[in-house]
Amino acid sequence: MKNNSIETYKPTRQFFVNEINKYVKGGNILDLGVGSGSLLKKIDIDNKVGIDIDEKETAKAKKHDIKTIKHDLNKPIPLNSNSFDNIICIETLEHVFNFQNVLNESYRILKPKGVFIVGVPYHGLLKNIAFCFIGYENHYIDTFHVKFFTPQRLRKALKEAGFKIINESRFGEIPFFWRAMLFICVKDKETMK
Repeated sequence: MKNNSIETYKPTRQFFVNEINKYVKGGNILDLGVGSGSLLKKIDIDNKVGIDIDEKETAKAKKHDIKTIKHDLNKPIPLNSNSFDNIICIETLEHVFNFQNVLNESYRILKPKGVFIVGVPYHGLLKNIAFCFIGYENHYIDTFHVKFFTPQRLRKALKEAGFKIINESRFGEIPFFWRAMLFICVKDKETMK
């Protein structure tokens, strides 16, 4: 079985960083599931805030000049409405039971015309069928993934939260067996609740 170390995921993380830096605009940024801050520290914005449930990880993020909040994303986020220009949620949503709350709260916290970027592991039909045949489903036993997203499922959830999707991309070596998918969204007049 392949080693699930951070080294395995470096290309995916770099893909996320490159795409985020294309779309974020000045102002401030909130990272939902900031962890140690290893991704957020590479984003070209000075005013950075991160939320994570793991206090040990948020202590590491603070070393990168990231303001942190210890919080469970299954609950309402303790931030003011319309307070962030950019919000990212990278490789986090699949670990949250109440993922729709995360999307709804992100919409609430995001300023009008703000950018919301969400990245999750890709789980399309062909990939899932292939995993069943090769017994790869055991890969997910120790990952703490509680939700799995197809592009259709995530697209629907983003629209229900009120977001307008402006771009979708996939990352991986083999089409339809991609490692990750990324959605770039905005909160604009047309989608304002």
